[in-house]
Amino acid sequence: MSNIFFIRHQNDFEFMMPIIAIDLEPFVVLYGDLPKAYKIQLISDNIKHISIYHKKNIPLFLYRFLNRIIKGKLNKKILTIYDNFLVNSIKKELIKINKMPLKSCSNIFFDHTSSRIASLIVSELTKYRYKNNLHYQLVSIPHGVGTIINSMCDYPITAPVILSGYDMYDKIICNDMQHFDTFIDSGINDSKLVQIKSLRYTKVWVDKLLKKSNVLKNDNNKINILVIHTKFIGNINSKEVERCIRILSKFDMFNIKIKSHPRGGLKEAVKLAKNFKKVEIATDDIVGNIFWCDYVLFFGSSVVYDAFIQNKPVIFPSYATSNLITNEILNNVICLRTPDDYYQTIYEISRGNNPSIEDRYQHSYKDILKSWKELLD
Repeated sequence: MSNIFFIRHQNDFEFMMPIIAIDLEPFVVLYGDLPKAYKIQLISDNIKHISIYHKKNIPLFLYRFLNRIIKGKLNKKILTIYDNFLVNSIKKELIKINKMPLKSCSNIFFDHTSSRIASLIVSELTKYRYKNNLHYQLVSIPHGVGTIINSMCDYPITAPVILSGYDMYDKIICNDMQHFDTFIDSGINDSKLVQIKSLRYTKVWVDKLLKKSNVLKNDNNKINILVIHTKFIGNINSKEVERCIRILSKFDMFNIKIKSHPRGGLKEAVKLAKNFKKVEIATDDIVGNIFWCDYVLFFGSSVVYDAFIQNKPVIFPSYATSNLITNEILNNVICLRTPDDYYQTIYEISRGNNPSIEDRYQHSYKDILKSWKELLD
């Protein structure tokens, strides 16, 4: 029996690939604008795939152009028009449903999404299943790991988050209790929820990614600092983040890189880096860049688990965010509650004094792998 994986973004690709790698007959359907490198990887790994997404450059250019110059309510109308265009485009491509191995399929995976496009595809797959008396399950899996406890995790949100549209799935995978509780609070029946940790954040998978990395250590004697950018809309104080980097830049012995957020964070990270003379932007290969660094500066991204796995010290200026970070993370980071604490820690690091942490992140790869294989079968 095969499993089908619907992928719309590079984040989804990175979190689904460890699962695809352990599947005997994976089949991938691309329904978003992924960079060419990811498509090349599918070919090099001999993974069967098709695309039902075709980039229309002129509508995309018009949308981005208008989105840049028009603000307010009209901006939402433009977004709706462009969204309608994408939905209609996907509708035409769903004729390719007959090219998917649906009759020999056990599960069809999507990331955690209830977007109009995903809902359209799931609806068609549900109809096809009923019409042909098939038994595959429609499954939603995370494209990240929960790092915060609060649900109001973006500045525009003014009430606790209630997820909608997820009843269309037969099963919803939760990597942790934060995911699980959010779905329960949103009225999802717990019989649909399955808790399995992510294979992406295991040493076995990180080691595989490191073998492909081209990021090299510097030959000089400087201390390498990797700043993990988290989009400011996510309850992050941009002024405090800028101050953190400004403090780092005062010390000549630091090499500083900013790793941009993979989902629309590049522009924000570039703008931040332009405030400083010697700050680089890292866009790809997060595992390789963490290998490069000596310390990670963290504000809430799940990338922190890559740092834990590689035994990199993580600095967390908790005063720079209003989010409440999980205890699992707090026990593994150097948590600094004031700018003064942050400065003193950076000063000590500059003098060669290594701050200590309380705990070490642990995971059982065998147990996680067993749970995913049971789901795939």
